[in-house]
Amino acid sequence: MTLLVWLTSKETECWNLSCNQEIRIQEALPQWKIIVVRDADAFVSALPRADAIASWLFRQEWFALAPSLQLLKTPAAGLDYFEISPPRHIIFEGSRFHGLLMAETAIGYLLAHARGICRAERNMSKESAQEKSWPRWELAGKMRTVKGSRLTILGFGSIGSEVGRRASLLGCEVTGIKQKPTSHLPVWFGPEDRLFPTEKEPLASLFLRILPSTDHLLIVLPGNRKTDAIIGKKELSLLPDNAGIYNIGRGNAIEESALIDHLAEHPAAEAFLDVFEQEPLPAASPLRACTNAYLMPHLSAAAPEYLDLFIDELASRCLALVH
Repeated sequence: MTLLVWLTSKETECWNLSCNQEIRIQEALPQWKIIVVRDADAFVSALPRADAIASWLFRQEWFALAPSLQLLKTPAAGLDYFEISPPRHIIFEGSRFHGLLMAETAIGYLLAHARGICRAERNMSKESAQEKSWPRWELAGKMRTVKGSRLTILGFGSIGSEVGRRASLLGCEVTGIKQKPTSHLPVWFGPEDRLFPTEKEPLASLFLRILPSTDHLLIVLPGNRKTDAIIGKKELSLLPDNAGIYNIGRGNAIEESALIDHLAEHPAAEAFLDVFEQEPLPAASPLRACTNAYLMPHLSAAAPEYLDLFIDELASRCLALVH
């Protein structure tokens, strides 16, 4: 069996396969022939030999060049960046390791909001200090504990569940919202934790019941038409005035114009956003001017271990092809 690997990226170093990681693949799959390429031309040339492929990119016309292909796997969590329709016999999938990394980012957001960390940094900056150099009164009134707060996770898949597990260790009470019901609750669920499937109750009804008591709203949804603007003006109005709003899924899920208005009208609220309606975020985006919005350039899963975690998952998936 042959595994073709093309993992190069201009976005960040941790998404580029290193020489040590190439060796790790060889060691994990000693019975496989591993072909590592660094550019599109070499990738296309090697397609006829590939039984499995690991890549950031694939084009529809390339399937015809890979008659032996059984598995196409990307390190990305979602498949929305691939504009392809694979033949039915080919397994096409993203990866599930991201929760380990993204959960740390989400917990950082939650703590930063509850404990006033980012607000303090912004208020203590040189520019702000010209007006008031020691804003203890203003900041202390917005700080609160995480323990006993309610975290609602919209999109309770592998990533959302991992965030919930870690938040529960801090004393958060977790509400998960997912599409399909599950036969077993997470083992870490406590008496105050809840899980609601939207197949049993419409999302609009759930929002009416859940959002008014939500201290922290985390969105971990895939990008598709069903999730477009799922959080808009009406949903934001249901939240407490000081709720934290976090998006680490896809940027289409929040109506940005409504969020900007909400943040302006509710100065105690804060938004921590890793994803946006348009990426890269335009330089002129009004979000950049929101003093209670904190922005990251779609990096919630970035870490030196990113591709190492992917290699573990990839190797397991490849071995399953031959057993």
